[in-house]
Amino acid sequence: MKRLAAALALMLAVAACGQRVPGSKSAAVEGPDQGSFNWDTPEPDGLFMTVTDLSSIESSLPFSPIEPRLDGFLHIDATDPSKVDMDGRLLLFFYEDPTYGRVIVKEQLNRISLSTLEGLLVYNNDEASPVTFSLVNLNDGTEALVKVQKAPSVDGLAPNSVEFIESSVDVTIFGPDKTFSSDAAVKVANLVTPVK
Repeated sequence: MKRLAAALALMLAVAACGQRVPGSKSAAVEGPDQGSFNWDTPEPDGLFMTVTDLSSIESSLPFSPIEPRLDGFLHIDATDPSKVDMDGRLLLFFYEDPTYGRVIVKEQLNRISLSTLEGLLVYNNDEASPVTFSLVNLNDGTEALVKVQKAPSVDGLAPNSVEFIESSVDVTIFGPDKTFSSDAAVKVANLVTPVK
């Protein structure tokens, strides 16, 4: 149970982001052993700034950003360089995609290995785990970990995600469980991997 709690804490730390969508209601989702996921306000509050030109902050990031190829772009948030050490900086790309709905693409310096992602598969046998993990191959051969809620949320806004490593970047893509199925997660991930 301690390993599950540690894994869930890691997942929630990775998921600590949100989205502002004009005209949307604040929808925090809570569940057993989960914090809340707020799609309207980035978390932790006060550490992010809106970026209008990605090239203006590239030099303050410890990785080269991968610009997603999704529709419905809303904005980009980045951790404020005056408040976060270089290695802890994040980029959050926000979308209201016509096909996949709300999508948040989070990019950060990679600090994990593929075996770490693969290791989460052991929690599929744990009844206390709120998510199911699966490994998939993206179009370019990159292995990715898909995390899907076991039970659909009442409002359809619990976060499903897909995570993969691209060079020095750890990319996690979040979408609401109502519109972001495991199949959708893979399709969106293929729109985030660099064109080769």
